[in-house]
Amino acid sequence: MRVLDFGSEDMEDTATRTAKCGTGLDQGVSCLLAYLLGWVGGLVFFVAERENAFVRFNAAQSIILSGAACAACALLSVLSWVPFLGTIFFVANVLMCLGVFALTVVLVVMSFQGRKVILPIIGSLAGKWIACT
Repeated sequence: MRVLDFGSEDMEDTATRTAKCGTGLDQGVSCLLAYLLGWVGGLVFFVAERENAFVRFNAAQSIILSGAACAACALLSVLSWVPFLGTIFFVANVLMCLGVFALTVVLVVMSFQGRKVILPIIGSLAGKWIACT
């Protein structure tokens, strides 16, 4: 996980972090909602925001992260019904959900502070989405 900080705590940096977006919300609030509302919130802000690349990147990363987490959760839930191995898949499902929750909290806090967190695989995919649109 790479973290890119956009400068120090000077006035210009603070103004950048609280910049208004095309949606009328602050940049931090837009990123917060994109992560907290999962892939639906990410999709809303990815489509609605055309001006702010930081919000679009975080929205795309939210779509990919929550979409992958939902798919993995569904797969592990189905596999938890397998006799004898079901308990292992159930525990894996619970641990994955806790991990995704913790990662989402970190992403919400960092993006609200104006720091761009690039997740290893998901971040590069999100960057490609931003470049294509």
